[in-house]
Amino acid sequence: MKSLMMFILGMSTLNAYSATSEKCPGEEGYYYTNYRHTNNPTAGGFVSYSATIQDSSTIVIGKLANVCGNAIILNSANIGGTAIVRGDAEVSGSSIITGSVILEGSVKVGGKSVIKGIGTLDSGEYNDTIKTLADAQPSTPTPALSALEIATKLQNYVGKYASRFSPDTGNYESGDQLEQSIRFSNGPCRLIINKNRTSLSKNSSSVFYLTSSITFNMSDAEQILNRVYGPSLVTSNIQVPNYENLSSVSVKQKTNYADYNETYYKWRFARYMIYNDSTVESIEAPNEGHAKNIQELLVQLMKACN
Repeated sequence: MKSLMMFILGMSTLNAYSATSEKCPGEEGYYYTNYRHTNNPTAGGFVSYSATIQDSSTIVIGKLANVCGNAIILNSANIGGTAIVRGDAEVSGSSIITGSVILEGSVKVGGKSVIKGIGTLDSGEYNDTIKTLADAQPSTPTPALSALEIATKLQNYVGKYASRFSPDTGNYESGDQLEQSIRFSNGPCRLIINKNRTSLSKNSSSVFYLTSSITFNMSDAEQILNRVYGPSLVTSNIQVPNYENLSSVSVKQKTNYADYNETYYKWRFARYMIYNDSTVESIEAPNEGHAKNIQELLVQLMKACN
């Protein structure tokens, strides 16, 4: 029951696609949930889809705080007051950013730093530093990312998790070997997902192979879905009208059983690729936090391509 509640809570965060903040002009995002992996979650501040928040129960984004642009929040960082973290700024460790502080540019704050007061930091590295800023005029807001910038960030992010070995369920409990990658064709709005999967049964009597290459025009994307199929198989899915000419799939099965269950293999195939009134394909991640970040970048790319 606890796991179900946490999953619902996580999904409620992902569905807040229309959230905006005047402190992050031109950007859309969601409202962060603090302590979401505990029994006492609380409402947090605005986070842009293009920003990166580590999947951590100890990160806190205050109700009036904002995280924009390409900002990165890691470890047990606390963004409080009316603070704004934007641009390529990074906050890590157990650092506290509070007051009316603006972090932007390439500034990095880490360790047990405390940055407070009223003012802007746009460069330098601060580790285990206590600093009170004087009054300063806010600098010009960071412009929204272009489709090309979003596509590049998405490709680099997915590339970090291109190959993994994960437990599975059912007859293939021994695990799947997955290799996946994304690339772009004729500009950043035409996304290609490539996959190679090998599944070995528990008794090594059957091997299942799947290779696929699916192309999505992001301007045609109708929906970005987050789905959890199992304990470690987490996906961020793209859904578009069913354009069969944009998909290429090869499925092979080798077994020592003379009477293998063809229906089972069709079910397993459909689990990763659904052809009905729409085409759905997933980018897989090792945990919900990474899937969430991928999904946010996909949504941002879809909006930039329309």
